[in-house]
Amino acid sequence: MQDMRRRDLASRGITLAVGTVIVSSLLGASERTDEQERADPTGIEFFERRIRPILIEHCLECHGEDPEVIKGNLDLSTAAGVLAGGDSGPSVVPGDPDASPLHLAVTYADKEFAMPPRGRMPAEAIEDLRRWIEMGAPDPRTGAAVAAEIESDPWRDPRGQGREHWAYRPMAILDPPAVDEEGWCRTEIDRFVLARLESAGIEPAPTADRRTLARRAYFDLIGLPPT
Repeated sequence: MQDMRRRDLASRGITLAVGTVIVSSLLGASERTDEQERADPTGIEFFERRIRPILIEHCLECHGEDPEVIKGNLDLSTAAGVLAGGDSGPSVVPGDPDASPLHLAVTYADKEFAMPPRGRMPAEAIEDLRRWIEMGAPDPRTGAAVAAEIESDPWRDPRGQGREHWAYRPMAILDPPAVDEEGWCRTEIDRFVLARLESAGIEPAPTADRRTLARRAYFDLIGLPPT
């Protein structure tokens, strides 16, 4: 009788151990699948090319550009912030744009929560956001390394530091700078070039002769020297 009990207990122990291993394997596979989806190169490329510029242009001014003033407690400058949402709950339901408040806001489905408030986004941007959410909202903005990389790149900086880059500044008419070698300049653009050279203590290269110019043209056009 005792032998039967021992065998029964042993059998139950083996069953429990096997079940634990199976469940752990399934959970591990699920976690790996989630990580793979988040790291999907196609999704990440789509985010970088299409979604990040939308967030920077239309959203981060109120939802992440200034950490001290984030409206509705909704921070869209990080992946965690997008999923956590704000006062109204999560802003995105990965895979379901129709259940995602962010998508509903940009479509102006609810006038009370229509975003951005200054006017509706272009239709292409709205469609890109919908597609991104359908893809599972892939977002690489996690971890200190990624944040440091973004902050060092003025084209991807979500917190506004990149706005100091010349490409983000409004166009303006500038007076050509004064230069020492006036005779070197043929156009007003030359004055800007020469001013930078002079500030760096660099002498401009001498004027090339016709033979040198022809040689350069060959290299530019066909990549080979003249024969």
